[in-house]
Amino acid sequence: DFKEHRGTYSLPATLHLKGCLACEMKGALPCDYCHASGQAVCSNCHGTGMICSKGEVYDPLANTWAPTGAMDVPRFNHTATLLPNGKVLITAGQTDAAGTITTDCDLLDFTVSLNFAACGNGGQMQMTRAGHTATLLHNGRVFVAGGYRTPAQSTVAVTTELYDPVTDGWSAGPALIQGRAYHSATQMGNQKVLIAGGFNGKNLFESRGFLASAEVYDPNSGGITPAAPMNARKMFHSTVLSGEGRISLYGGLGNITTSYLTGPVT
Repeated sequence: DFKEHRGTYSLPATLHLKGCLACEMKGALPCDYCHASGQAVCSNCHGTGMICSKGEVYDPLANTWAPTGAMDVPRFNHTATLLPNGKVLITAGQTDAAGTITTDCDLLDFTVSLNFAACGNGGQMQMTRAGHTATLLHNGRVFVAGGYRTPAQSTVAVTTELYDPVTDGWSAGPALIQGRAYHSATQMGNQKVLIAGGFNGKNLFESRGFLASAEVYDPNSGGITPAAPMNARKMFHSTVLSGEGRISLYGGLGNITTSYLTGPVT
């Protein structure tokens, strides 16, 4: 099945990712997003430790994969966001085992070709980050928040930035209340974004750096305000917005392994 922004297609056999030499995965392949055409794009490549610069496009009607061209740099812990114009925005990430973090961003318009192009500002974001989030807003912009900035992941960003696909440019966003990486950032029905949990690299003996704190970004006012903390600290969790306005959080790494619901956030 395919769930929200990062889902899973279960495959019956070993899948070799073209362009990712020595990288093979069995059983399931995490995908970055599902296009309106029904096609999925996958740019993460794990398995044997190879960091990949290429992606693949899956066509469910033909049950086939097509390799993309190379991104500007190989990466993992990046984001891939489907834009209203049908293009895919790839942002930042870690580029090697030594912990190099990049500001590089790419665009893929696979309705035209399977080759990546640099996004605005010479293909660079305003700040290096990995393990961050990139949330598509109601106004078509992409809100990028947090992420780690050092090889040991001991420094996490409080900064945010916004990508405008109309101008193909980046601008600074408001500072987070709490720097964090491996968090979630989910747009709600009121157009605000709930930022929850994650990791800050602090209090390792007390909490292993896991966070229970939450905050809300309002793209209309441009401000960030605190929200009620979660019931437990967690990172690497997933979220889903329900029809009645609640956000459900599933799994994650932290104090607990169960899922729970937050109340509606206004």
